[in-house]
Amino acid sequence: MATVRRNVLAVLSLAALGCRGVYAPELAGGATENETSDPSSSTDGDTHSSLDSSETPDTDDAETDETDDTDESPETNESPDTSETDPMCGADELEIGGGCLGFRESAGGASMPVDIVLIDASGDPNLDVIVADQAGPPRLYPSIGGLISGDGTTFTVKIVTSLARFDVDVDGQLDLAAGGAESVTIFRPLGGGGFVEETSLLLSSVTDVAAGFLDGDRAADLAISASGSPVNVVLNQLGSFQVADMLLSGDPGNLAIGDFDGDTDSDVAFVELMSSTVVVFANNGGFDYATSVEFSSVFGLAAADLDDDGDDELLATNPEHGTLTIIDLDGSLAAQTSSYPVGQTPRQVAVGDIDGDGVPDAVTANRLSNDVSILLGDGNGGFAAPLSIAALPGTMQAESIALGDLDGDGRDEIIVGGLATGHITVFGY
Repeated sequence: MATVRRNVLAVLSLAALGCRGVYAPELAGGATENETSDPSSSTDGDTHSSLDSSETPDTDDAETDETDDTDESPETNESPDTSETDPMCGADELEIGGGCLGFRESAGGASMPVDIVLIDASGDPNLDVIVADQAGPPRLYPSIGGLISGDGTTFTVKIVTSLARFDVDVDGQLDLAAGGAESVTIFRPLGGGGFVEETSLLLSSVTDVAAGFLDGDRAADLAISASGSPVNVVLNQLGSFQVADMLLSGDPGNLAIGDFDGDTDSDVAFVELMSSTVVVFANNGGFDYATSVEFSSVFGLAAADLDDDGDDELLATNPEHGTLTIIDLDGSLAAQTSSYPVGQTPRQVAVGDIDGDGVPDAVTANRLSNDVSILLGDGNGGFAAPLSIAALPGTMQAESIALGDLDGDGRDEIIVGGLATGHITVFGY
């Protein structure tokens, strides 16, 4: 695989459309978030957003390690533990981090939620929930005390299928990149739940958008995958965007950005749907093909530093085998893999801190078993035995997933979207 480079940077068509919003949460000031998004849609196969992990220029995100073959779930560590609850917790709750994690709220309004990100769109200290709907405009669900309710509100007529959050102009205010059939649109929150369209990048059939620091400055950049096209590396010059590289691909799906080779530069990884591989391009000033890992099927992708060694690992879902695989490139781009059993047909994966111990944890949305698998990080690059919690009530065919601290207690809530019912469900303490 090779990199196709343009000798002259192709400037995307941009249209300045409005004013700036106001934003200042804990993730602002150049922070970004990668999610997985659904490039194809509603089939029960294996195909995003969530990414849901945040990055800084020092990219300390994570994943783990094992052998070379991912399909076979080499030593599929332990079978999911679906029953352990603390006596003080309810029958449908899990005792995690000294608290009881369980269903807290469900909201409607969306038809086919395929991606979720968290951003403060209301101008208060709370993170709000933004949902990409494959059958309608994206929806905003304000969060109050860790809860969402109602049917949400739409803020554009565009249909988008992938979302990423990043700070466009390093002003401390997180903005939103939304990819759809005809473009990637940059939205700025206005406070009070409103957004304004700032710019549009004219790219068609977008399958995923990821944000990260790709050129060494303080302005977060974008990687964009589109059906049947190369992956576009789009550099952000404080609101002006240029295509800097096009990474050769047949049919790219979900994306992740992280420092996989330990050189402090952010690299780009993506799912190659045609060959069921995870492909990594290393950032050496330009982007060069580095390595790939084959799966029998692969869909969701995320990045994080699971073992705190300074370079990031990748997390990939294998819908066919019902596993989550850690791809540890160990700074050398020689992949070691380790797999954990999750629910049936895992789709998206998100990374955060569920138990508040400062160690990255992971969750998967499992479509066929309609549940969420919770994998608590062990601090050494691996996970404890997976736990499981049903995605019900109301959420059928769990597809999209995100993690974030909605109530400010230092522990992330889990937000899940059901593809069949459109419900958005919050699990918390």
